[in-house]
Amino acid sequence: MAGELRLALLRWYDGQARDLPWRRTRDPYAIWVSEVMLQQTQVSVVLPYWRTFLARFPDVAALARSDLDEVLAAWRGLGYYARARNLHRAAQAVVERHAGRLPDDVEALRALPGFGRYTVGAVASIAFGRSVPLVDGNVARVLARLFGVEGSAGDAVREKQLWALAETLVEGERPGDWNQALMELGATVCRPEQPTCLLCPLRSCCVALASGRVGGIPPGSELPALRARWPQIAARPLGRVERTLTHRALSIEIFAVEHLPPPAGARWVTVEGARTLGISAAMQAVLGRVLEAPSSPGDDPWKSLRSPRSRR
Repeated sequence: MAGELRLALLRWYDGQARDLPWRRTRDPYAIWVSEVMLQQTQVSVVLPYWRTFLARFPDVAALARSDLDEVLAAWRGLGYYARARNLHRAAQAVVERHAGRLPDDVEALRALPGFGRYTVGAVASIAFGRSVPLVDGNVARVLARLFGVEGSAGDAVREKQLWALAETLVEGERPGDWNQALMELGATVCRPEQPTCLLCPLRSCCVALASGRVGGIPPGSELPALRARWPQIAARPLGRVERTLTHRALSIEIFAVEHLPPPAGARWVTVEGARTLGISAAMQAVLGRVLEAPSSPGDDPWKSLRSPRSRR
């Protein structure tokens, strides 16, 4: 079955993939920059930034010897500035450890700053043709529907299953194209809402389609998981924020939650302080929705956020 899936999807990718400039280069550095930029950012936004960034920092050495302020200035507008900082740190590490060339070695890639499991899989497979899996939001959705994998985003059992499937399926010819084909399918056909199943090259093998559960796999709300862990919480819906990213569409349900233990490493900030943080446009929209929400009877769950003495 794996062979049939790979053949069908790669054939579809060859005919339907979007013509993107980073798909026309074999330069590992250019591919790496594109993959980092594409995390949490739409293709249309990334296109001009990618070209400008490569013109300003044409190779690893140029990026490594630049001041961080220059790099951040070139990144301005893309958000998630930790990505730019990690790019800069990783470039310096590549110069120090690998003579300025991204290593064609999975373990060496994993040792670089900012190279998580996804980035390692993307660079290793796309730039170097290694059979290394990757799972992002789009790939997770495609695999979950295709194989009927239940569970919500972040569920450890579900994530383990999805990565195991990705690892099995990436074995074979053209692993980089295979990984890109999965992401492309999720971005253009197997979308979170209104997927175009009739155009899917894998529809005959899809468990979710066959069972009529395309809309229910994967579930979009993490509230049931929160309640399972902390049954005492009370949650009040505050609305929804919609955002379209490169590899997925976000539908963020917002809840005011009481009596939820704060996550490790969290800190309280004032509203004014929150607005100065380097947070994504989606989180800025969430913050705005929260502050606009009317108070519920009794204790206000956002009182600490609004208090000038609060820190987060």
